[in-house]
Amino acid sequence: MSDARSRSVPVPASRLAALLIALLAPLLLALLLSLLLSLLAAAAGAQALPRLEDRELEPLARALATHTTAREADEGLSEAVEGLKAALAALEGPGEGRAGTFLRRHTDLGRAWWLARGLARDVKKGKVTSETLKRGSFAGTGLEYAYRVPKDYDAKRGTYTLILALPDVEEAPALHLRTHWLAGEVLEQAILLAPAMPARPEDWEAVAVKGKPGGLTHALTMLAFALETFAVEPGRVYVAGRGRSVPAALAVGNYAPQRFAGVIARAGDAGEIPADNFTNLPTWFAPGGERATQFQHALRAVGAETCTLAEQDDEQALWAWIQKHPRTSQPESITLVPGNPFPTRAYWLRIAPSAPNARAQASVDRAANTLRISTAGAAQVTLYLNDEVVDLEQPVRVLLNGQESSGPVARNLATALELLADGTSDAGSVYVARLVLDVKEGAEAEVGPTARDAELDERLAAAGTSVDELWRVHEWCLASGRPADARVLARIVRLAPDHAGARAALGHAGEPGRWFDSPGAWERFRAGQEEAAAKARGLVLDGKLWIHRDERALAVKGWVKDPPTGQWLTPGDLRKLAEGWVRQDLEWIAPQDAARVDEGLWRSGDEWVDLAAANRRHATIESIWRIPRGEVLLHATTDREVALRAAEHMGRALVDLRKVFGGEPALPLSVCLLRDEEQYDRFAFGEPDGSRRATDAQRTYLVHHAYFAESWFQKVGGKLAFRGMGVTYWDPLVPNGDLYGVHAARLALGLAYVDALDPSPKALRKALASGPGEDHAAAYHAEKLLPAWLRWGGAVYAERFFRDDAVGEGGDPWWARTWSRQNLEGRGGLRPLAEVLAFRLDPDDRDDGQKLLLEAGHVVSFLVDGGCAPVTTAHEDFKRALAAGGLQKSHVEKLTQALVANEAALRAF
Repeated sequence: MSDARSRSVPVPASRLAALLIALLAPLLLALLLSLLLSLLAAAAGAQALPRLEDRELEPLARALATHTTAREADEGLSEAVEGLKAALAALEGPGEGRAGTFLRRHTDLGRAWWLARGLARDVKKGKVTSETLKRGSFAGTGLEYAYRVPKDYDAKRGTYTLILALPDVEEAPALHLRTHWLAGEVLEQAILLAPAMPARPEDWEAVAVKGKPGGLTHALTMLAFALETFAVEPGRVYVAGRGRSVPAALAVGNYAPQRFAGVIARAGDAGEIPADNFTNLPTWFAPGGERATQFQHALRAVGAETCTLAEQDDEQALWAWIQKHPRTSQPESITLVPGNPFPTRAYWLRIAPSAPNARAQASVDRAANTLRISTAGAAQVTLYLNDEVVDLEQPVRVLLNGQESSGPVARNLATALELLADGTSDAGSVYVARLVLDVKEGAEAEVGPTARDAELDERLAAAGTSVDELWRVHEWCLASGRPADARVLARIVRLAPDHAGARAALGHAGEPGRWFDSPGAWERFRAGQEEAAAKARGLVLDGKLWIHRDERALAVKGWVKDPPTGQWLTPGDLRKLAEGWVRQDLEWIAPQDAARVDEGLWRSGDEWVDLAAANRRHATIESIWRIPRGEVLLHATTDREVALRAAEHMGRALVDLRKVFGGEPALPLSVCLLRDEEQYDRFAFGEPDGSRRATDAQRTYLVHHAYFAESWFQKVGGKLAFRGMGVTYWDPLVPNGDLYGVHAARLALGLAYVDALDPSPKALRKALASGPGEDHAAAYHAEKLLPAWLRWGGAVYAERFFRDDAVGEGGDPWWARTWSRQNLEGRGGLRPLAEVLAFRLDPDDRDDGQKLLLEAGHVVSFLVDGGCAPVTTAHEDFKRALAAGGLQKSHVEKLTQALVANEAALRAF
């Protein structure tokens, strides 16, 4: 008897498939949902994280404020950094993954930065108030401004829209606000701020005009003041022009499109500013004219609907437009066309132009975590990143002019703080990573770490601390076709400092216990230590070393000079060296980290980074390289390789300066080498927003490519310190940049040399006691004993009238002098000698100023190399007196009289 329940019944295939689908559908749906959520989270980056409350951010805000104060005073910075790290760690939630991931929350970091300001200043509410600001370019003369905040303004209750309103011609700031801003919504909800503009309207669209503040500096200084003073919503800052100031407002927006939510143009037309940089920056013209219409058409031609043309100037319509247009902080696509020299940055993109018609376009595909950049006339691209631009948890793919690369880009606290401090980031747009890419034809941009040589690493590890085994590794490198590895050689000289083979392989020269980085530096030192040469320069003998007479006090204290670096080592320093510490520039590295230095790594804060990263970290004034050499203490924002080349040329210039002056100041001389002309101009003039004062109050930087920074003061250890030194720039990325850089480096060294020979102690004491006043620069230069024609002429002689003993066989060692004479003849020849000796250098007349420098250099060239007996006799007397420390006005007068009496011989020279 059969049992139906035990029989196997066949199931149709269709039913089986349906059954499987029914069983698996929930699982598949869950998997798909999980994948979708992951993709959305990756795309949203930090925005997927819940925002923190202000009360939660207060400890971080206090730590940021402490860090800022410590950085500005150069005091207690290590402790402030540790406190900041602790505050960050305390905010990292348990669900956010590994430690150190708070930088994903760039929005919260920005809010904490905003809270860190404090906003303690009292403001008058509900009425237009006029005041004067003294800071930056206006520290002396002051900048008049007017402001109005709502009558119920309360910085503790919220943030407000800021309208930076530029007055019309001959319109006082207060009158402008009272006359043209009347709508109730604006007065109740916005902060209005109006700066006085320059006297000449034609200067309103410039940062500086012949070294004096232009309209952009007026506006940007006022903006920086507003962001520090009022409760401004970072994403709702607008610049408004009226009438003649409309082009100026557009110029302000073009200068920093990433800073503003919109540009407002009332009762005026657009100017000459092109529309290229406004694809993400809305503009509102009411009513606008022909140029405004062209401006709108130019934007529409590239698909940007960011320009509004209104029929009439209606404040209520304007306020409605403002409400609809908050700032676009991290746009998906960017067009950047540099000006002359500004802007070089828009949003998360910066370029270093290398040609007049440079431009760049960039876009981000967030789903693919890919950045696409195309450039023309640019040598370098810098990308500022956070987790809103791309997902920094994932590898970042970059396509630069069609060349692809991919790799991780790490968030970095030091970078985040630097970008906040220098204004690249602001409270509403914080970047936590920076990626620098060189634009090389046919070459791939590098993202992420470079590949290591595994076999070499293995042999190096096996060699350990055996000098013999390490030398065998070096020989193996050469035998296997590899280049000499600096890590191997660095370890050898650390373990055996007098290893001649390793020193030679590194390009060093010297003798046991005294090794220089270059043969030239060694030869110059050795020649200068010969008794006759040392005495001629006014040096004194300390044991076996000839030193400057001003250095005797250090020798008496038991300190020992290290000629290759120019640094004086204290007994404590000498103990450190004996214990295995090493010096990395001016920083001491503990024995346990010495191997990192051998690896070619550089300490940056509490991190160790490779040279490429170190170059990026030291590319700003705030984090400048300080590279000690026996002849020069170089402060450089250039890449280190460029700085070292410059230092060698500066060392050669010392030989020429000794021919002019005989005496020599104590070495090393401090010189500042900046990375490009834009940075040079900004450093000399001061930051347009007033965050850094001018370092060249006499504006001589406008004339040539170097100046002496008589107005550079910094806080060091909590006290004001003088940083006066020769300043120049060397930009290898522009055409002939390396050729011009040689002469610029020589000139800056020359200016540092003559100032050290002839200082201004009275003016300096006054400035250090009470801060540099408006009259500091004039008092500083008025105190000099050496006349200006000789100071500048001596420096220019070293720059371009020198004998070049490094030329090859058959070359002309006097090529520089020949070239300079041809330049002078092309400019009309030598003017009357009396006019050259009067040396009225006018920074407002650059062409005449450059000719005057050439003429002064030519006069000194005759002085040194002319072979005119009466002039030579007076010159030798002058040099002996200066070297002995007994120079008097009479020596200078006799030298000048000899030149005047022999003007005919000078002209025949």
